[in-house]
Amino acid sequence: MKDKQGCWIITARPHLACFECRVSFKDISVCPHCHKPLINMGTRFKAPRRNNMRDWKRLHLIYLAGGKFRSWDSASTVRDAKALLERAWRDNPIDKHK
Repeated sequence: MKDKQGCWIITARPHLACFECRVSFKDISVCPHCHKPLINMGTRFKAPRRNNMRDWKRLHLIYLAGGKFRSWDSASTVRDAKALLERAWRDNPIDKHK
């Protein structure tokens, strides 16, 4: 969809996530569990199951490395996501053996 000047308008709502509570929403801006602001992860973010600690930790590392799941930037391919995850894994002092 374009506006009157011919610029693209993004109509998809972003996914908002709380890494502490491991939940994702589209329609609220504060986590209902811990009452902290949710993090905008982009329109292409897909949250793992709440009990999947490994994937939540990986997504948090990607976020810490500057990754967002939007259609126009960041990890648009699996190779980009793997490179971003490897850089985040190397640069952040989170326990790597769990």
